[in-house]
Amino acid sequence: MPTALATIIARLQIALDDSAAAFWTTAELTEHIQRALRDLSHHIPLEKKSTLATTASNRELSIATLTNRVGIVAVEYKTGAWPKTFQPFSVWADTLTFTGDTVPDGADAAVYWHGQHTINGTKTLPEDQDETLLFCAAAFACDQQAADATNQLTTGGPLTDRDWSSRAASFRARYEDRVKPRRGIRTHSMFAPQEPLPTQDTDPGP
Repeated sequence: MPTALATIIARLQIALDDSAAAFWTTAELTEHIQRALRDLSHHIPLEKKSTLATTASNRELSIATLTNRVGIVAVEYKTGAWPKTFQPFSVWADTLTFTGDTVPDGADAAVYWHGQHTINGTKTLPEDQDETLLFCAAAFACDQQAADATNQLTTGGPLTDRDWSSRAASFRARYEDRVKPRRGIRTHSMFAPQEPLPTQDTDPGP
């Protein structure tokens, strides 16, 4: 069962040693979680499939209804065939164009695409990635405190004794360690992705 937002917030407070909400409000932590979810969606996207009607003799297909889109993976046309028939295509803004020999005749096309995960009462991210989400959100939260500390005069005492930038870097490193193994891994594909996935040979990293 997807983890509820309230549970994620509570776990983030524990990770940040802020169960008493001395440094962050619930609203601030929610925003950091949402931002982290957007970032994580580019590494572990929500896999979706939508059926869209084509227009006869028109190679262009509107994908404006595919909101919070990360990318288009494949286009099946026509649907219902086996083996499935996937078409070459290009994307610009909210328009997908069939670039192969096939010209649509008005039949439905199935668009396989990657979307952003969402979180409200519950979330769409797999539960085993909760910790990954927490590390990223914690890094953003510490970034906020580091920025606040440089923009205001401090008066000394225990609240200024924290190295927020160092904590942010530590959380970010743990986040990167968890998402890196996911990159370049794809098995049992029925089709080639529109763009090659990065591997250690093609993507040297930062």
